[in-house]
Amino acid sequence: MTSARNTAVRLLLNQFRARGWSGDQEQCALTLVNALFKDKSLLERQQDLGRLVPSGFLLAHGITGGDVGSELRSLRDKLVALLDSDAAAALPPLLAIDRIDSFARVAEISAADVAALCPLDLLEDDVERIIAGIIGEPFRQKDWGGELDDLFTPSVQLEGRLARASFLLKGRGLGSVMKMKDLGSNGDQVMRMVKQPAELFVVQHVNRIDASVYSHLSDAIVARRAEGYPVVGSVWDGVMIARLGVAYGYLDPGTGALIPGALTPT
Repeated sequence: MTSARNTAVRLLLNQFRARGWSGDQEQCALTLVNALFKDKSLLERQQDLGRLVPSGFLLAHGITGGDVGSELRSLRDKLVALLDSDAAAALPPLLAIDRIDSFARVAEISAADVAALCPLDLLEDDVERIIAGIIGEPFRQKDWGGELDDLFTPSVQLEGRLARASFLLKGRGLGSVMKMKDLGSNGDQVMRMVKQPAELFVVQHVNRIDASVYSHLSDAIVARRAEGYPVVGSVWDGVMIARLGVAYGYLDPGTGALIPGALTPT
């Protein structure tokens, strides 16, 4: 059993003990936790959740499934955090762009379709506005020397729910290949970025990205997960940005240039 499930079982046991429900509490807690980790939506369906409570537990304490469901409802926020943590741990450290719900249409455009468009002639601001437009994010932050990321938003859909995301963006000004030395004066921008209160961390460049950047972000994600944070990363090079821009109607599929009027005015 994962640590998240163990913690969830302990939460339920403590709640049952506080109510004086002592008989067969371990079996009841385990049954409900296993059901929730299979179907998170049960937290919103109290009646269905109540039906899963072992009858022996209900008879022993003269209670109903609804009574138990109410106790779980009081633990909802803690249980949701544990469920999300367990789901994130099942994901690879680095997700492909089309595995992120908000950007799933990228799957409609293959790398071969856009390879000739790269490197893209896009400013960092152009990339940020494309991403913000796709996810419907109206607020964008101004750049400054001590920034931890270039775009922070709570508006990304990930694994069927809204998630906070942090983006480190690079445009044509960087040059041909993104390397670790390009990520902060000490090459530590990724490590600082993943300290943000986000669940998804994206590193992007309009051209090639060195393998060391992939490794560094993956290591940073694994380290944050070890600290108990349900996080995941993604690396987007120029080909991925070309696929993104074409799929969502921001870039001309023949030239890779911005389509006039596609970006909303800043």
